Amino acid sequence: GFYGRALQAEPLLESGTTSIPIDSRPTASKTWMWHIKKFLKRPLRFVLGVQFLWAVTMFALLVRLEASATLFILGHYYGRFTANIGENYPVQMLEMPGGFVFAGVAWHCYGGSPQAMQHVADRFKAWDPPLEQHITECSGGVWQGSWASSFVQDQKYLFIGGAHNSGQSVIRWNLALDESGGPKCNGSSCCEGCRGVVTVPSDATSMANITFNVEFYGLAHHSAFVTPGARRVSSEVITASRSKDVHAVAYENQDGRLVLVVLNENHKANATLRVDDVGDSLQNCSFQFVLPPGVVTFTW
Repeated sequence: GFYGRALQAEPLLESGTTSIPIDSRPTASKTWMWHIKKFLKRPLRFVLGVQFLWAVTMFALLVRLEASATLFILGHYYGRFTANIGENYPVQMLEMPGGFVFAGVAWHCYGGSPQAMQHVADRFKAWDPPLEQHITECSGGVWQGSWASSFVQDQKYLFIGGAHNSGQSVIRWNLALDESGGPKCNGSSCCEGCRGVVTVPSDATSMANITFNVEFYGLAHHSAFVTPGARRVSSEVITASRSKDVHAVAYENQDGRLVLVVLNENHKANATLRVDDVGDSLQNCSFQFVLPPGVVTFTW
């Protein structure tokens, strides 16, 4: 089924796209509540949730089905919204009168740090149910550099960094584009150089014509093993030196199986890993592995 439905996309992005500015200041003439009253004419029992980005570059209002709603608020880099990059904008929204109706924050990955999510989570840690944190848009593109560079950046900041900073999900955008990065919209904020998870040539006739891009393999290290309903479990990387080249995140699926994803971002040296499962799982184990530069996924 549907998790939600977008009511408005990117209202802080005042450009050539179909955007409507929504101000976070309670005294502004067009706040989120003004838009709720305008577009949701009939009464609804709903819960609103702010979704935000690390760099805070976009906005969306998401209406959940089953008589609930979620508000996704993403800031913008430019003009008067520059100060809202990071956690400022969602905090303002959540602390304004009526902000308690929000269910969570949606983020995009186009700048800043995933630590912004944790700052918001810590600020509202007393909320019950807990504030949701989702990364709802992240496009790969030519700006990331080489295949290897893109792969490492995605694992370090988007997947591993996101999970360690209260992130609950990741959505890649776009799923599929053609050989020219299209179809494309018209407007100053439309993406040039964006890359889909897969590239489907306009003259494709079979699966053999499809290119599986770096985004596909980055997702697969997690999505092929982490099942719906899984939870992140505590993991710690301990090194004999001060090296910060190794990063890891661990999950427990609902069936009790554990998943461990490890990144070695040192592009010149292998990393010798010793994995010790010290939890209360019935499948406790220890093993060693020599990881070349790159990523590995373990499951047991």
